[in-house]
Amino acid sequence: MCAGWRTPWALLVLVTAGWTGVVRGYPDGSPGNFCNRVPSGHGAAKHRGDNGFAIKVEGQPESYVPGEVYTVLITSTSPVQFRGFMLVSTAQEDETKPLGTFQLVDQEETKMTAGCPTAVTHKRSGLKQRVEFLWVAPEEGSGCVTFRATVVQSRLIWFMDDGALALTLCEENDVAVMPKMNEKKEVANCTACGAGKYRMTFYGLWSQHTHPNDYPKYGTHWSAIIGATHSKDYTIWEYGGYSTEGVKQVAEWGSPTKLEREMKEQGNKIRTVVKTDPQWPAYEPRNIKAPVSSDFGVDSEHHLLSFLTMLGPSPDWNVGLSNFDVCQGDQWLDRTEMDLYPWDAGTDSGITYESANSPTIPREKIRPITSQDPKNPASPWYNARGKSFPPVARIVIERTGIMDNGCHGKTSKDDEEDINIFSEELSKSEKKERKRNKDRNRGRDKGHDRHGHDHDSSRKLTKGDLTISMGTMAVNSTAIKIWWAPPSNVHSSILGYLVYYQEGQKLLGPNVLEIPDGETTQIVLGGLEPESPYTIRVVAYTMEQSNIQSEPAMVTTLPDTSMVDVPCLYSPWSEWSDCSVQCGKGVRKRNRGLKSLPSPMCTDELEQTEQCMGPRPSCDVEVLETPPEDLTAIPVEGLPTVVQLAWQPPEEAQGTIMDYFVFYIKENSTDWKTVQVPGDQLTLTLTDLVPGRSYYFRVQGRNALGVGPVSDPIIYNPKQAAEQQRKMQSPVWEQDLFGGEKDDKRTDMAVVDLNAAYEFEDYEIDEVQPDHKQHENDDEKKAIDCMVSDWSDWAPCSRSCGRKGGVQQRTRETKQKPKHGGETCPPRKETRRCNVGRKCPKHCKLGKWDAWSECTVTCGEGVQMRTRPVFREPKYGGRECSSTLQKRVCLREDC
Repeated sequence: MCAGWRTPWALLVLVTAGWTGVVRGYPDGSPGNFCNRVPSGHGAAKHRGDNGFAIKVEGQPESYVPGEVYTVLITSTSPVQFRGFMLVSTAQEDETKPLGTFQLVDQEETKMTAGCPTAVTHKRSGLKQRVEFLWVAPEEGSGCVTFRATVVQSRLIWFMDDGALALTLCEENDVAVMPKMNEKKEVANCTACGAGKYRMTFYGLWSQHTHPNDYPKYGTHWSAIIGATHSKDYTIWEYGGYSTEGVKQVAEWGSPTKLEREMKEQGNKIRTVVKTDPQWPAYEPRNIKAPVSSDFGVDSEHHLLSFLTMLGPSPDWNVGLSNFDVCQGDQWLDRTEMDLYPWDAGTDSGITYESANSPTIPREKIRPITSQDPKNPASPWYNARGKSFPPVARIVIERTGIMDNGCHGKTSKDDEEDINIFSEELSKSEKKERKRNKDRNRGRDKGHDRHGHDHDSSRKLTKGDLTISMGTMAVNSTAIKIWWAPPSNVHSSILGYLVYYQEGQKLLGPNVLEIPDGETTQIVLGGLEPESPYTIRVVAYTMEQSNIQSEPAMVTTLPDTSMVDVPCLYSPWSEWSDCSVQCGKGVRKRNRGLKSLPSPMCTDELEQTEQCMGPRPSCDVEVLETPPEDLTAIPVEGLPTVVQLAWQPPEEAQGTIMDYFVFYIKENSTDWKTVQVPGDQLTLTLTDLVPGRSYYFRVQGRNALGVGPVSDPIIYNPKQAAEQQRKMQSPVWEQDLFGGEKDDKRTDMAVVDLNAAYEFEDYEIDEVQPDHKQHENDDEKKAIDCMVSDWSDWAPCSRSCGRKGGVQQRTRETKQKPKHGGETCPPRKETRRCNVGRKCPKHCKLGKWDAWSECTVTCGEGVQMRTRPVFREPKYGGRECSSTLQKRVCLREDC
């Protein structure tokens, strides 16, 4: 039985001497108990709702990490209070299955429930507005946990499980852990026959939805993909290596020109250069914009694929593959999909997407970016618990063909010609030979027309393998976009395609568009009827085959209204950008894109600008210049691994404090840990301390203009703090602090300060025992006075500047304790103020970057620039201003 609620009313103080009653078994009779949380003896039914009572988990996590410790609270909305409660944590779908364990924080007010070991309840029936507990999350694989509470407000009013009195947390899903991409693998020899033809398709996943932390509002893009298939004695980039100048230009500016030159200089080590167009914006749904792709070729010597593309805007962040082997022993890879995560090129030290240029000198090694590297809360990838973030891109590599090249006893000019038909070849002689072969094939047999068909053969197609993958999309009322992937089961070159289209549901009709180019994979079909369904099919033809075709697809053109008076389709306006200044008057912008095909008639504006006021109307307000104050560490009784930190806001907050960052580290360690706390919270409970080890704690504030200085560290030792707390609560202390026998004289006592635990000072109980504890024959012995050492030097000042300055201390040691009524010891510590009124350094304050200028050229490679204003020059030794001018390479069409 749980501690009974059935206590007679005469003995109740409104309700809450205990809890009911019945311990029920599991429905199937398996071991285990759960508590009946309905209070009995009240004569009143449960009230609906929660009446402002709520279960809360400190930090408001969206999920729990197995084995982690959380602070769980029951709170009320002022002025309402409650007298009793019971709290359990069980499986979401099974209230009889307890999950997680509670630990008491306040043993004067709370206790474990008798007979219900997985529940916690009140110990006293006094009015209260808040209780809290520590809760250890269950082991991995436990699933979702629901906290359920019963709260008794008065004799006739109680609530249970409704509204905010039930809270569910599910286990954090860390299955999709970031792969260890920096593991270097040995490249094996390739014995696959002939040569392979492949297509690589790149899908950008990086968006506001998938990576919301500090996601740029404007200018997101992927630079042009640049890479190659190559031999194993050449590496374009790799983890642990250093970026070449070509890789640096891609990583920082998105310019592929230099890297392409570097690759072509490798001669026979390169087979195919892999390139795509850049993608602006970085993410668009596939039904609006098809992903980019590139074809490439491999052989037994050049079977490695490497490429990279810049994630922009960013300091030097990229994604890509390094030395990916498409050869699997004696077989060519058929198909693979891979998620891509960002990596740092080691050439720029910026932390955020739009950090100012900060060259890394000397260059650092290329390394993966993770939620703990860089370990900086300002990084958009950072997660204090090390939780991985979703991939930013995905690639699909598919084989589109294999050329035998005679290794199975078959050699033909067709095969030799096919081997060299890839996205781009390095040898000019190979390109010329390819063109000669094509011309020769087209005129080889007078009995065939230019498509390779017999003159007397009909256009009717026989049923064949459906190997062409096709996509369609209506772009306006008279046009449809069609794109497709080349067939993968052909043994000779694709000479061209036939696009059949017919209004209605007929599979094939008289409307045929011929594309005499085997490398074209998308077209826009125009001149169609508005708001009409069309059936479309794509057919490929070679010298030998004409039955390679796609499945038919039906798509309907847009309504005629899209082309009547305004033949242009625009996306909705974006949200207004942030104001261009932090204070005073500035400008803000919004933009939209053209969704329909470009037309001279589409002249409506794509960008709008208006005036705005910065977050601060006046530019006189400054950044944070003082740290948070009075940082204190408070031990939790009975829990040596737990400490509660408390502090006060900075003396000069300069506006609303948005966040606090608490830093802590073990003694003799170099790995500072960081916890982010909301700006309206001035406490933090840490639960992962190691007893017996000393810790340093610091705290830093952040307002709208950025972070301020960090507080001076305090030192805390859990074991010593617990010992001092035990001494203060012992019977000897209690008697000494609150008086002895009536006739005894009071003596001066050294009051134990818990801060002693932070300063490693050892106090002895003998020092605080008053004179009446000495032996009865003290008067027969000679009195011995206390003796102390000389004062130590003054310690360094706690603050170097400020209106109130800081404090410094000096100490002295007790050389002889007083005995037999001798003079007591004088104070062993003195404190004084220091550096009062000294001016604090004022750092340079910069505004936001202006928009990028127009490119300096209309074709070829040029430069764009942007600047930012200086709001305040540095004073009193403050930090100098960083760069106010940035440049980047811009690429236009070839001249």
